[in-house]
Amino acid sequence: MSDPTKWRIVGARADSWLTALDKTELAAVEATGHVDWRLPPKTVLSRCTCVTPYVSTALPLIVARSRLGTVDDAGVTLGVGHPAVCVGWIPDCGCDACDSGSQDVLDELDRYIPWRCVR
Repeated sequence: MSDPTKWRIVGARADSWLTALDKTELAAVEATGHVDWRLPPKTVLSRCTCVTPYVSTALPLIVARSRLGTVDDAGVTLGVGHPAVCVGWIPDCGCDACDSGSQDVLDELDRYIPWRCVR
């Protein structure tokens, strides 16, 4: 992985979603120092945010920033429920060979976050 900082765009996009969900009052968004995970994620987490949708049929969401290489906050780890179940991390690898550009991972995040918070 030659430059893990290039993946910080994923975290910036996640932060934009969190702001949008909070400002449009679709969910309560709260930074937290601790998350109970059913099984610990395979990623190294640096900070977590709990998203509690106001729609009763939506699932609570964890948006955690995770380390890629030696860079904290370069990736995003996602979980749902209480205790949280890790459902993925973006990017899934981050190595140069798997890098098809940022659009794929941004699209993945864009499909995931609003779907969990409004259903």
